[in-house]
Amino acid sequence: MKTCKFLAIIAIYLTVLSCSDFLDEQPTSSLVEKNMWKSYRDVRAGVNDIYFNFRSAMRYNYYNWGELRGDNFEKKTPGSGEIDKLLDNLLTSDLSLTSWTQLYKTINSANAAIKHIPSASLPKEEDQRDYLAQALTMRALCYFYAVRVWGDVPVYLEPSEDLDNFQYSGRVPVDSILREVVIPDLLKAETLIKPTNRERKRISRRAIWAIMADVYLWLEEYDLVIATVDKFNSSLGASTAYKIETNMQALASIFSVDLDNKPSDNNDTSDEYGSLKELIFVIHFNMKEWDYSSWIWSLFGGGSAGTLKLSDSFSKIMTAPERVGDERGTYYMKNDAMSKFVPLGANISYSVWSECEIAYPVYRTTELYFMKAEALAHLSRWDEALSIINEDIKKRAAYSVSSPLYAKAKKTSDFATQDELIDYILEEKQVEMIGEGKRWFDLIRTDRWKNLPKYTRTDIDGNPTVPEYQKLFPIHFTHIDENPGFIHQNPGY
Repeated sequence: MKTCKFLAIIAIYLTVLSCSDFLDEQPTSSLVEKNMWKSYRDVRAGVNDIYFNFRSAMRYNYYNWGELRGDNFEKKTPGSGEIDKLLDNLLTSDLSLTSWTQLYKTINSANAAIKHIPSASLPKEEDQRDYLAQALTMRALCYFYAVRVWGDVPVYLEPSEDLDNFQYSGRVPVDSILREVVIPDLLKAETLIKPTNRERKRISRRAIWAIMADVYLWLEEYDLVIATVDKFNSSLGASTAYKIETNMQALASIFSVDLDNKPSDNNDTSDEYGSLKELIFVIHFNMKEWDYSSWIWSLFGGGSAGTLKLSDSFSKIMTAPERVGDERGTYYMKNDAMSKFVPLGANISYSVWSECEIAYPVYRTTELYFMKAEALAHLSRWDEALSIINEDIKKRAAYSVSSPLYAKAKKTSDFATQDELIDYILEEKQVEMIGEGKRWFDLIRTDRWKNLPKYTRTDIDGNPTVPEYQKLFPIHFTHIDENPGFIHQNPGY
């Protein structure tokens, strides 16, 4: 394999698994059958099926759902494909990105595991508990994605083992799903997960905390956000793995780390990422093997050949006088393209690109710092919030302490309102996490999506208005046709 330094930002669609780690076991053809859940091998295959389906769900939708509806990217040239419609806010219910099928396949796999793992025969009870914790967490993560994309969604907590007697579910309110399904699943998983589980391609205790803090932020439970992030940090001890990276050059190398020739990790407690900082939960795959490189190449093309460019509004942020000395402009961007995941912003040939081994970070440590800073701001603890942004984030990104990015960092006296401070935090997060599938969710969570011009419409009197329905995606028409009387389209579509 050609050496290719690259840490990707996409999830994967697997049709055949062949890499040499625990995710390589073939998913069984009928994982929900009761007679399947007996041995250790059965359980491993069943849990593998959860990750298999999650990768399929997120193959394209990591960008579609969490990034491209925001304000980071624009088209280079006019087009009429799904990505163009997404960027132009011309969503219709026949677009593939409006389908939740693969996400619910993941949930169904998790439900099967949750139901049957307790009665399976495993040599060690701690492994049984650990696999159950992974299934609970993945179910929680999928429902968290679903409510952020479509709002109220159906809830299924039992596997579909008898399709002849399948019970349809109507749409359940977002708040109920988060408080009665997602958080309870995560809290239970926290008590079951094996503390020695360090594999960052799987759910670990720290991954549970990362998801939990994110959900608490969505629920505006700011004290719990801070407590969860503090628990994460206090668990790190002397280990460097998972800690925030304090050096910008080292951080940049994380996004373009060479994954070639990493040792096999059939032992679930091993971690081929070793002491590499920042990464909490990732999805790792061989790009050429899964024939996924062409789609990513068509979007970014190694910095020059892609169909997307950095938006004018984002470029304006990066060229502001107070951002002089921001090394993220060097490591994350090249001209008008995002080159964050290509070493030092260099162009790379497609033949090399297509043979990369890559990993997409679902959560990394810096994001938890942003979560805590925002929570502190909401609780009127402005000095503490600014300390995180200025000392942990901006100081790392600054070329030197004398560069304007750090030397002219704002103080509490620079803000008249809480909203101004949160805008400051969110802008810094926008720059730091460009291309990591977070921006759109931040915009709708804080109701700032309404500030984007593309969501402004004209009412019957000719006045500009921003219809509330636009923050959600339409539901694919097939889901409505298949669930008559239970699933109704989101208003406005």
